[in-house]
Amino acid sequence: MPTAKAALQGGAYDFIEKPLDVVVFRNLVQRAAETVLLRHQNASLRGQVDAAFGFEGIIGESAAIRKVIDTIRQVAPSTIPVLVTGESGTGKELVAKAIHQHSKRRERRFATFNAAGQSESLLEDQLFGHVRGA
Repeated sequence: MPTAKAALQGGAYDFIEKPLDVVVFRNLVQRAAETVLLRHQNASLRGQVDAAFGFEGIIGESAAIRKVIDTIRQVAPSTIPVLVTGESGTGKELVAKAIHQHSKRRERRFATFNAAGQSESLLEDQLFGHVRGA
């Protein structure tokens, strides 16, 4: 069993114990093939969704909009937090959602935070935490 465990940790789909049972083997191969097919279909569908809706709400053909979309594509793969700033009504939340949609974390929760109208000290406490007496 240590070999089977090591194989599974190394990325093997499954293992079969000896003596070989042909029915078990056939079912295992069928499940593995179905899993591979589903993964390919999932990746294809994700690509279609990204192409159709990845920049939903970001409308425009100008050089400035193309630069924004290029920047989104550059920062989305990063694992570091991204702070989106700008004037009121410029689409900061749309940009943040697009970054999230194109990131590896797209399956996780997306949270927004509106800092407008908050004092600097309250904003600092909410973003970085507050320690009494500090």
